[in-house]
Amino acid sequence: MKDFELSFQQIRQALHYCKLLECKNDNPEKFCHNCILRVKQFNETIDEDDPEQPNWERATRLFKRYFEN
Repeated sequence: MKDFELSFQQIRQALHYCKLLECKNDNPEKFCHNCILRVKQFNETIDEDDPEQPNWERATRLFKRYFEN
């Protein structure tokens, strides 16, 4: 939070947006950095040193951990 000067609410909204794959509805020019959707979007190969992830799954885990009790 401190490194990027984000509020608790902003982080909650971002995780919620990602876990629901709202980005697919928004039709972005580029999907998020390190998201497997970006690799598929540009027919790229996965970076073996810094592999892309299904970020929505990570967002779902984080949302559950910090925002659902």
